[in-house]
Amino acid sequence: MTGLESSGTAQLCEACSRIDFVSIFTSHRLPVDQAQRPTCNCFTALNARGPHGWPSSGDPTATTTTCAFCTFYLECQIRSKDIAKMKGMDRMGVFLKWFHSLQGFRLRHVDEGKKDSPSKDYVHDVVALQIVGARWPARFDTQSNGHAILRLVDHDHSSSSMTTMLTRAKEMGGGLLARKIIPDKVNYRLVEEWLQLCRSGHVWCDSHEADEGGVVGTGHIPGFQVIDCTTGNIVSFASLSGSTSRGGQSLTPPEYVTLSYVWGQGPFEGPVKIKHPSGSRQQLSLPASLPLTISDTIQVVQRLGYRYLWIDRYCIPQDDLPAKQIQIENMGHIYSRSVLTIIAAAGEGPEYGLPGVSERWRAEQLTVQVGAAAQGKGISLALYERPRVAITDSKWHTRGWTFQEGLLSRRRLVFTDQMVYFQCYEMHGDEVLSLPIPDDPSGEDKDKFDEIRCLSLDDEESDFGFIFPRRITDWSNSDTVWDRIKSFCRRQLSFDADTLDAVAGIFGMYTAEKSNIHKGDGISFFYGMPIAPFQPEWNESNEQRLWTCELRTFWETYENVAPGSIDPNPKLPLKMEVDVTTSLTYKLVESLLWTDSWHHFRKFDSDPSQLLQQRSQFRRPVFFSWTWAGWKTCIVERDRLFSKMFDSRTKIHVEYEVEAGPSLAHAPNATKWRRLDWERDNKEILELARNAAHKIPARLVIRGTVLDMRLKWRDGEENNESWWRKFGEWTFTWPQFMEGKSIGFPRGLLEVAEPGGRTGKGEEVQALALILAGKAYSGEPNRSLLALLLKPVTRMLNGRPERMYERVHKMDLHLKKEEYKAEWTPLAGLLREMEVRLC
Repeated sequence: MTGLESSGTAQLCEACSRIDFVSIFTSHRLPVDQAQRPTCNCFTALNARGPHGWPSSGDPTATTTTCAFCTFYLECQIRSKDIAKMKGMDRMGVFLKWFHSLQGFRLRHVDEGKKDSPSKDYVHDVVALQIVGARWPARFDTQSNGHAILRLVDHDHSSSSMTTMLTRAKEMGGGLLARKIIPDKVNYRLVEEWLQLCRSGHVWCDSHEADEGGVVGTGHIPGFQVIDCTTGNIVSFASLSGSTSRGGQSLTPPEYVTLSYVWGQGPFEGPVKIKHPSGSRQQLSLPASLPLTISDTIQVVQRLGYRYLWIDRYCIPQDDLPAKQIQIENMGHIYSRSVLTIIAAAGEGPEYGLPGVSERWRAEQLTVQVGAAAQGKGISLALYERPRVAITDSKWHTRGWTFQEGLLSRRRLVFTDQMVYFQCYEMHGDEVLSLPIPDDPSGEDKDKFDEIRCLSLDDEESDFGFIFPRRITDWSNSDTVWDRIKSFCRRQLSFDADTLDAVAGIFGMYTAEKSNIHKGDGISFFYGMPIAPFQPEWNESNEQRLWTCELRTFWETYENVAPGSIDPNPKLPLKMEVDVTTSLTYKLVESLLWTDSWHHFRKFDSDPSQLLQQRSQFRRPVFFSWTWAGWKTCIVERDRLFSKMFDSRTKIHVEYEVEAGPSLAHAPNATKWRRLDWERDNKEILELARNAAHKIPARLVIRGTVLDMRLKWRDGEENNESWWRKFGEWTFTWPQFMEGKSIGFPRGLLEVAEPGGRTGKGEEVQALALILAGKAYSGEPNRSLLALLLKPVTRMLNGRPERMYERVHKMDLHLKKEEYKAEWTPLAGLLREMEVRLC
């Protein structure tokens, strides 16, 4: 609804007419208390409106209202309907909350000549309204999607009289205000000012070393090419090293823009061959017909003054697999080196276009005019729909390939159906929200702008509005690898085989660090599994320690040995210290203990049948069960338990598939396997994994401590009002110390037998626990065995059927020595050593 403006006074109902909208939405000086929260009496009129009740979209009589503001508010509720989806707000009421727009920010005023001067005791601010939902009857239990009702800055960005878009005329005053959106026209002037502000003041954003680690430039990537937007030709980037993006001469490589978009499902027309102007050879060019998103992107690139553009479907040779793989592995460098990444976060494919550029219009901005416009006293209000909602709900945000594209870019210009959003390493902005800019205005126009321009928001604490991570400086920190794997695993892929390729750019940023994995201080990857520096305990001498023990002697402590041991604490198990820097085995074990969480299938509104799906719904069979890349739909996290002790008997080998030889007479078409030692042959193993990814099958052969287990599936109570009883779960029937305890993961992961179908209802299922580590705390009786629950399967090995195992779930087996009954089989009698093949 946008047509509420009129030439006279807006028609308001009796309750709304008592509110002086013009007064409370006009910037006014407010005192600030010590907590930096404005205190004034301007909410009195809004509070008085409360007893009359605010209109609700669920009330049939509300649709007949003729009040301009009530009608506007009802439309705002419809636009904010996603609030009801948040955190279980199933019995939701919607109401208005009012506040001052700068409330909650850390405010500091920056005076001329002083970088950080003390905060003043007042601020110029305006009232803002927010639509929130509350669970009834607990009204205080509220949720919000960040949408707000703000005063509209009354100017047209197409007007030539406007000299700047980053702030407003001084008479508009301070506070957060809203800009007007023109549905069919992007505010290019504002975008240009964002880029100019970033390029002029953000050293890190414009540095050619911004991708850290001293990585090579894109000009050194073999076969790297870009689109020349002035001709439509696809040209070698290396050949452009002596020219600028605008056609001039330069000693530095030209700037180029990248596009991140949803590829779509249908076929596409690739580059076409045309005759080179020299006539001596052919060259590639864009096809005559382009998807709307592609043609719109070219238009934006040229409108912003750039010339070269990189788009994967045209710049990566799709029919040359080796060349394609080189580009995929360098995706991190391609995006982090581009001057700007345009993100198409609207629509579900390349035919949708960029809203506001050509054919595709943006959604109408929801506005209302209140007050006497004829006397020049009226103001307009607008619903501000935060871009985070549109971006995170977009198809683009669900796709696996786009994760690294958004993460690694230095500057992002995101197109949604509502507005354009910009974020670099140090600032962000969107087309609607007019917010304070940290830099002081200068020059002749200094006095024309509002004083809020010298008011800075301390975003380091508030993190207000940032959608993408800020400047990434932790590529050498192994702890962050799993955080990014976790985020990536929430995305979807059309083809399972793309899993590792879709994060190759991110992994490449970690491996680009000048470090050596074999000296203990680098990061490498083994089929997606980080092989990273171990993060062990620190002793009193500030030296790293890594402990191992024989898990079969887990209950034996230093109470049983002679005095003078290396660790005098009698409550800890017998253990040995190993070299942190050379413990390649335990670095892999640490990764193998990644946690697969299925809690999201057990939420109050989840369908219990999800846990009954077949195993194929949860697995990527092109990858192995022991790597996170072989799984989908589960939440992947790193095991962050401390005080771990690894099993000293663990030995690991890797078996690689090689061509079958004629000597296998009994099975001439059989597969032959080559075995490599993880410690001795580690360099060769990692090199094979780096060059082959999933293309060369590999099996882990682990000799270690195992425990036989039996489990039964227990059905859930679908009609039980207690949501946690709706879902079925696996219950242990053996060993005795685990009997009756339950564990939550989907039924189909363990229940389908080979050969044949699902086991009978209530039947026991045999499984194996591969115990890789233990956990014990000083002075505490509780201990845990960290294990992988394995399912037996039959696979062919050298032409013969062989018993192997697939990973099902990572689990913690909690033990209390004082609760271990005397009649039970001793733990040392249950644990045994065995060689396990993981496929």
